[in-house]
Amino acid sequence: MKDTDTYRVNWQTLRKDWPLWVLLLGTFLLGIYLAPQLPEQVPTHWNFRGEVDGYGNRATAVYLQPLIAVSMYLLMVFLPLIDPRRANYTRFAGTYQHLKTILVLFFCGFQLTILAAGLGYLAGPDIFLRVGLPLLFIFLGNVMGQIKHNYFVGIKTPWALANEEVWRGTHRAAGRLWVLCGLAGLVAAFMPATIGRIILIIALFAAGIVPFVHSYLLWRHLN
Repeated sequence: MKDTDTYRVNWQTLRKDWPLWVLLLGTFLLGIYLAPQLPEQVPTHWNFRGEVDGYGNRATAVYLQPLIAVSMYLLMVFLPLIDPRRANYTRFAGTYQHLKTILVLFFCGFQLTILAAGLGYLAGPDIFLRVGLPLLFIFLGNVMGQIKHNYFVGIKTPWALANEEVWRGTHRAAGRLWVLCGLAGLVAAFMPATIGRIILIIALFAAGIVPFVHSYLLWRHLN
């Protein structure tokens, strides 16, 4: 593979991210604009039943989530530069761009939910998480099989990292499973709250555990 085919960070590669910059900056500025209207103590954490069990001051509500979103974006931009499989990122560049976009949208959406809860428009982020998480998993499942072998993005079990065939099999199977788990969670979002949360948690647990076990079994089979 030519050196020019490897992953690079320059203006040519970054300029396509300008909508993400606008979204990140816009969410941050909106928080600053709304800060004077927020109470001194803003809900920042909710328990399983959607009840507030943690508070933060205005600064926490305004700055924390945007900081997490920007940090996640920067990690996705720069960490591939030190990935031993750096050249592989060009083989799924479009998918990687979609991953950056959906994660920024998710974190910015969560920040808007926190601001809305602080202003009293929402009781909490329950509905956002119950709908947003399943949609996130449906999207990730649809692109999972396109992620090429690397050490940063994807399902990084020891067996998948050690064998590219195991990597491909793990991600293709996990992609189908994640879509199914996302659909189950999406249906659960419209069920009674307690039942819906239980189904969502079971679906997310399955999405995390089953690919791990499958990856090991596939490695055992190939070896």
